[in-house]
Amino acid sequence: MLTGFEEVVDKLTSMPDVQTIGLLLFSIYVLKTYVFTSAKNIYVAELYVYPIKGCGGVRVEKVSMCTTGFKHDRRWMIVDESGKFVTQREKPELCNIWPLVQEDGTLVLR
Repeated sequence: MLTGFEEVVDKLTSMPDVQTIGLLLFSIYVLKTYVFTSAKNIYVAELYVYPIKGCGGVRVEKVSMCTTGFKHDRRWMIVDESGKFVTQREKPELCNIWPLVQEDGTLVLR
C-alpha cells in the first residue's frame, strides 16, 4: 500500500504525458529523504566542464548555467562516418583531447 508522496509519484508516473514530472518529484523525495538529511557539510571541491562529450574535461572556478545545464558542457560530440557517437570505450585516446571554449564561443582543441 502506498501513502502520501509515494502515492502521488505512482499516480503521476502512470500517466505518460507527465512521466517527467513524476520522476522529478520522486528525485526530490529521494534527495530530501536520503541525501539532505544525512549530509551536513557539502561543498564542491573541484568543478569541471566537458565541452566535447567523451573528451577531457576543463577545470573551472565558476560556471554559468543555461537551460540545458552548465554552459558549454557536452555541447559537441565526436561521431563516425555514419553519425554514431564515438565513446571513450571505443577510442580511449579521446581523453587526450582537451577542448577549451574561448570567451567568443570558439572551440579550441589542445
